[in-house]
Amino acid sequence: MAWIRRQLESHSLDAPQMQRHCRRGGNALGYEPKPEDIDVEELNITPETLEKLLRVDKDAWKHEIQDIENFYSKFEQLPKELTDSLEELKQGIDKL
Repeated sequence: MAWIRRQLESHSLDAPQMQRHCRRGGNALGYEPKPEDIDVEELNITPETLEKLLRVDKDAWKHEIQDIENFYSKFEQLPKELTDSLEELKQGIDKL
């Protein structure tokens, strides 16, 4: 939560600055904290566990994308923003 708070408080950061403070510089899912930026001092969490918690499950996201496509197929017409956003998500997940 502290990482999120710091990001919100520093909302004046431009994209390149934000990317330097984030793991993988941001991706299709947004900005991810670097493990070392998360305060786990009072928690019993190993670096390996933290890494697992922050890992993105590409297969799960691919299934989610398929579910979204199935849902969208029920409509004759969708706003371009929705289809563009889904395409960006698909491409971004492939790059992870």
